[in-house]
Amino acid sequence: IQWEYTTSCGAVLRQTQTIEVLPPPEIEWINAVPSQTITCEEANQYQIPDLSYDNGGSGNCRLTGSAPGVRSGTYDVCGGEWTIVWAATDDCGRVSEFVQTITILPAAAASWINPPEDAVLTCSEAADFVIPNLEVSNNENDGCEIYASVAGIRTGSYDACGGSWTITWTYTDACERTITHTQNIA
Repeated sequence: IQWEYTTSCGAVLRQTQTIEVLPPPEIEWINAVPSQTITCEEANQYQIPDLSYDNGGSGNCRLTGSAPGVRSGTYDVCGGEWTIVWAATDDCGRVSEFVQTITILPAAAASWINPPEDAVLTCSEAADFVIPNLEVSNNENDGCEIYASVAGIRTGSYDACGGSWTITWTYTDACERTITHTQNIA
């Protein structure tokens, strides 16, 4: 800003003032959650929200808007991790990023569907006995589903005087979780 004044004697007086205008405050992310843990099923449904930002200024000094998130990382039935990055460049050319880490828990472990109880067979029933496959499921969907049909292994023997069997079904999922069911037959 410059002021100029000419006196009655013709002298020119000048005064100059320099005012430096600082940039407005940088943006801040609104309602941003730095990290969270979700289930495998929640990950199947997860939609990355746009994040809003604002610098709290007013008039020409206000910087506001929203930005989409970009996800990296993977998950499967054994869990995983995502990193989501939101980035915005304000009117002053300053880049601001917000990074969120999402930990995805492993899917629920599978359990046996209708496992057979111990039984007593007659000799003729034992002769016709076929070991059934047992099914396991965790009752989840999409990328979180664990399902299998498992063959049983028989140990023991019988003859005309009787005997006993033990049938064992064992299942190990992709996450190295093992379940076993045993049926005793006399």
